[in-house]
Amino acid sequence: MNVLGRIVNLKISYSPILQFNETLRDCSRFLKLRRHSIIACFTVPAAEAIITTVAEKIIKSKEKKAGLSGAVDTKNENNDETAKISFSTKLGWLNKMLWGGSALLAFEHVWHGEVVPFFPFLTAVENGETSEMLHEMATAGVSMALLVTAVWGIMVGVTSLIEKMKNNPTTKAAGTVAGGLA
Repeated sequence: MNVLGRIVNLKISYSPILQFNETLRDCSRFLKLRRHSIIACFTVPAAEAIITTVAEKIIKSKEKKAGLSGAVDTKNENNDETAKISFSTKLGWLNKMLWGGSALLAFEHVWHGEVVPFFPFLTAVENGETSEMLHEMATAGVSMALLVTAVWGIMVGVTSLIEKMKNNPTTKAAGTVAGGLA
């Protein structure tokens, strides 16, 4: 085989590799463009966390003035002591969930270079992609905040149900009949 034949064969044999490299370059360009538009979703749960933290502090101070704190011991008509969790403690659960999720997302965005340590901090604002950033905040950020709040609501509902079951005298009697499990 002559030199020209070898060159033609090399071009043919390397053609899929070259196409694959071009595909990789196109994908990396897309990812770089896409990377800058998804950057501010963590700010919505963080804003909710700020609001609920302030609300928790206010409610906790009102509970303190009323003589309530954390797990409150109350006595019902049978003088049985039951523990009831205060609302400020339950709101603290939401705060921990929101702050933890926001911190994890912020770390992930810093790790990928989407949040920078200099003004304007968000690369989408720097690149003029503010409308995409706001859309992403309105869709992904709000949905994450709503999901966390819904999970917290379920937690509070289950806790309230357990508290009611412990305070209900018929449930206590049924629990002792069933082997003292309640």
